[in-house]
Amino acid sequence: MSVPDTVDTFDELTAFDQEYAPQAGRRPGIDTLPNGEYDFLILEAELSRTQKDRELILKLFLRVESSLTEQGKVVERAYFFRTQTSIDILGSDLCTLGFDADRWTPEFGRKFSQELPAAMAKLEGIKFRGKKTTKVKPGGETYHNLFVNARLADDSPPDILENPMVGAGIHGADLVKKPDWPANDQSSSRNRDKIIPF
Repeated sequence: MSVPDTVDTFDELTAFDQEYAPQAGRRPGIDTLPNGEYDFLILEAELSRTQKDRELILKLFLRVESSLTEQGKVVERAYFFRTQTSIDILGSDLCTLGFDADRWTPEFGRKFSQELPAAMAKLEGIKFRGKKTTKVKPGGETYHNLFVNARLADDSPPDILENPMVGAGIHGADLVKKPDWPANDQSSSRNRDKIIPF
């Protein structure tokens, strides 16, 4: 049996030492779900940062509760804090989930920066119905989105439901239903996918 003259130390690997930054334990994103409506259970919510750029994000870890092919799948839905529009979308979703996020303003003596972190623990265990969509831009770039359409009935204690208008609808039925939109309504598609508290 011949013995090699030198031992291979795989020196090429050293080129990756400085930039090596794996994202351990990262869940599949919503892009792995086919388009359509799903019922979700929020398993966990956390404020975090991206590993590479240290950008602030809100992560929701969601389990699919109703699907013939995706039942039990856990996906990650991330909210980015890049623009005022993205913040307002997050606030609207929180209102749909039962929080009084529309009152996290100076007018009511409250601050978004304080209320949002406090809401993280209360998101766990909430069930909601959402619609996953895909949009392809003219340049060919694909965008995946998840619209929060309604909170589903659950056994959460009343103090978790901070928005009494939404809570009343939720506990009065399995689902807070959408209003009928006029055929000539010019509202954005996002608004048509949102629940209006009543």
